[in-house]
Amino acid sequence: MVLKGNISAWLYVISGVPQGSILGPLLFLIFINDIDEGIANRLLKFADDTKLVGTVSSDLEIEQLHSDLKQLCGWSID
Repeated sequence: MVLKGNISAWLYVISGVPQGSILGPLLFLIFINDIDEGIANRLLKFADDTKLVGTVSSDLEIEQLHSDLKQLCGWSID
């Protein structure tokens, strides 16, 4: 990328979905298909990025968000 005449250096990235692969994105979607089972809040998935979104204005909502985070951690360990 060039910004005001300065060129950024290349950086080797060791994570994410392989670029240019035909089956990579499809297999990744199949792999994470069950990630939102049992999640009370909203889960946004796009490519290799996942976000947990929720409103926290009461103790119950805090507990739900905490429970969702614990469930996502458990999913990632499994």
